Amino acid sequence: MKAPVLNSIARRLFSQPVTTLGIEGGSVRLLVAKGRRITDWGIEPLEPDMVADGVVVDPQVVGMHIRSLLASHHVRNGKLVASLTGQRSVQRILKFPQMNARLLREAIPREMKREMPVSLDEMYVSWQVIGAENGHLRVFAIGVLREILGPQVEAIKLAGRKAHSMDIKPLALVRAVGRPHALIADLEPESIDVIVVREAIPDTIRTVSLRYEFGEVEYKVRRLGEELARTVKFYGDTHREDPLPASTPVCLTGSLAAEVASSGVVEASVDYPVEALSPPLECPPDLPVATFMVNIGLALKEA
Repeated sequence: MKAPVLNSIARRLFSQPVTTLGIEGGSVRLLVAKGRRITDWGIEPLEPDMVADGVVVDPQVVGMHIRSLLASHHVRNGKLVASLTGQRSVQRILKFPQMNARLLREAIPREMKREMPVSLDEMYVSWQVIGAENGHLRVFAIGVLREILGPQVEAIKLAGRKAHSMDIKPLALVRAVGRPHALIADLEPESIDVIVVREAIPDTIRTVSLRYEFGEVEYKVRRLGEELARTVKFYGDTHREDPLPASTPVCLTGSLAAEVASSGVVEASVDYPVEALSPPLECPPDLPVATFMVNIGLALKEA
């Protein structure tokens, strides 16, 4: 056997499992991956209002459900990665002149302080250099409110675990879809996320809460079509020099993705083709892929 093949086999045999937790309005979703293969998954329902607008309201109760879900799937070790809501998070693409790493580390917080609509004292912030353009460095920066992150960290702690890392839902979805350019339309019973992906970066993110909208599924599907059309129009109005290519795929994710696909609402809302999901992990044939796309993106973060 050639060395690259042997190395690939070794990584699969000896890699530690990664456990991912996605907390949606009505459930906790668990997915376990080892190497590039998904080995287990499950869902634990939550009582109403335990999570509101993506924020854990009762860490003790949610922690109890997380503990139950981990125990029922015999998860005892390995890295644990969790998602956070994209609601009220702030993303920016910042540009800096070429400079050395030390100066860049000093310059980024100053620029983020100017760009973020909330004081940095109220947020956890993270950033990554994503490339260079016309002699400038491009930096993707994100801020998450402490009031969102804190209760979820506490819930996981009360479940007897500690998160190795966390990621906001839109970033996990972009990673799971794995397309350099895409429109992601995610529909859950309590939320809508629409993401415009350019160069594998979420250029535009729109998150809408459906918590107080008690319409039937058909109503929520129509709302997704409206938000998708609105997001595409906003992107077009603000990127007239860089429009979305006509071949840009629409990727449907979330637990209500099948209802969206069968409704024809995407075709009626935008002139972009719907594309089947093909995440870059080995998925069992009975895995409801659209429901677990956030978890898949979290697993890829550590793969």
